Amino acid sequence: TADIANGVAIGPDGAIVAAGSTNPGDSATFALARYLGTLSPQDALRNLLLGVTGLVESGVLNAGQGRALAATLNGAARQLAVENVRAAANALRAFMRQVNALVSAGILSRSQGQLLIDQSNEILSRI
Repeated sequence: TADIANGVAIGPDGAIVAAGSTNPGDSATFALARYLGTLSPQDALRNLLLGVTGLVESGVLNAGQGRALAATLNGAARQLAVENVRAAANALRAFMRQVNALVSAGILSRSQGQLLIDQSNEILSRI
């Protein structure tokens, strides 16, 4: 049979998710596969930063808002690099407060904000 993945994404926990279809005969059926994995906290922070960049590129955030969020995430990454877990955790919490402020102001939707918060909490749980 013909199994086809039409889209692939990496979750904040490093899991790979593939979506597509499987053809068990004459009709195609939607298929979803999740492959478990783990990202290092540093890699997860990079993915979170890419998410912020995507929000700027799509026009959801302006450049200044994106720079402010990125600066906080980069601070967390610098602290992790020198194994200062407490400071890295504090920076991630500050990032979450920034995100909540953007949601309260109506700049980010609740779902956009929640995704960023969930990714931050996932990183916090592993540092």
